[in-house]
Amino acid sequence: MAESLNGIGIAVVQITSIPDKAQAITRALDQAADRADIVLITGGLGPTRDDITKNVLADYFGGKLIRNEEALSIIKNSWFAWSRIE
Repeated sequence: MAESLNGIGIAVVQITSIPDKAQAITRALDQAADRADIVLITGGLGPTRDDITKNVLADYFGGKLIRNEEALSIIKNSWFAWSRIE
């Protein structure tokens, strides 16, 4: 991602990896907001049953998580179509 952003003239200031701990996530967000105009957040190895990231992000930004059945259906259909490609 950094390579693509740099390639279009968006300077990547820092890349940070953090543990799956609420305090570490909120601290990293606070620090990133202090030093950058744009903060991009990506996942690690993928969601796990004990992953707290999405809940911490919802709390941090004052939102709540909702399940969007239409979006879920689109993702499932895309996944099934992709997984059948030989």
